[in-house]
Amino acid sequence: MSLQGDIDGIKDWIVATSSFLATQSLSEFHSSESAKHPNIEWIHLMRGTKAVVTPMWNHRQHSIFAAELTYNSPEIPHSTDALKKFNLTNIVTYLPSSYTEHVSKLANLLDSVFPGSRYCLPPLEREENLGWKFSGDVRQRVRDYFIWVTTLPDSFPSRVEELDPGILTLLAWGNATMRELYYVDGDIWWFENIAKQGVQDVMRFLPRSPE
Repeated sequence: MSLQGDIDGIKDWIVATSSFLATQSLSEFHSSESAKHPNIEWIHLMRGTKAVVTPMWNHRQHSIFAAELTYNSPEIPHSTDALKKFNLTNIVTYLPSSYTEHVSKLANLLDSVFPGSRYCLPPLEREENLGWKFSGDVRQRVRDYFIWVTTLPDSFPSRVEELDPGILTLLAWGNATMRELYYVDGDIWWFENIAKQGVQDVMRFLPRSPE
C-alpha cells in the first residue's frame, strides 16, 4: 500500500501498527547470531516509522495520536566538550558531513546520562556511580533517542553491516544509552534485552576505538 495516497480512516492504524512493531522488535532483541554484523533488526523498524509518519504529518492534528506527534522535546543542554568526553571528535571528521549533526546530538544526549569525565568506548557493563543518579525525564530521553534513530542518514544500516568503525561506535553508545535509561526506570520493559546484551553485541565487532 502506498503511504502517499489517500490514507484517511486508516492513518492512525498505520501509526499504531508501526509503533507496535518497533517496540516489539526492541523487546525481542537478542545478540546477533551472525558472525558478520551486530543485530540491527530493530533499527530497520524504528527507521520505518519515519516513512509512515512523514506523509501523515499534515494530518497529525486530526489524529488520535496528536499529542504524541506534536510533542516538542525540551532542548538537551549543549556541551562543546561532549564530543571529546565520549571520544567522538575524530568520528565527526571521519564520517560524511551528513552525520555531523547526528554525532553532536548523540554526544549531548549521552552527556546527561554518563557522569564520568572521559570515555574511550562504552563500558561493557553498567557501572554504579555512588552519589549520582540521573535526574532527568527518562521517557523524554527515550523519545529523544528514538527521534535520533529515526532521522539517521539512510546509509546508517548499510554502514553497520560493513562494520564501519565510526558507525559501530555510535551504535555502541546508542545501545549503552538505552542500558543506562533502563536501569534508571525498569518500567520501560521493552529495553530489558538490549540493555543487557546490546553493548556487548556491538563491541564484538569493534575491539578498539577507531583512529
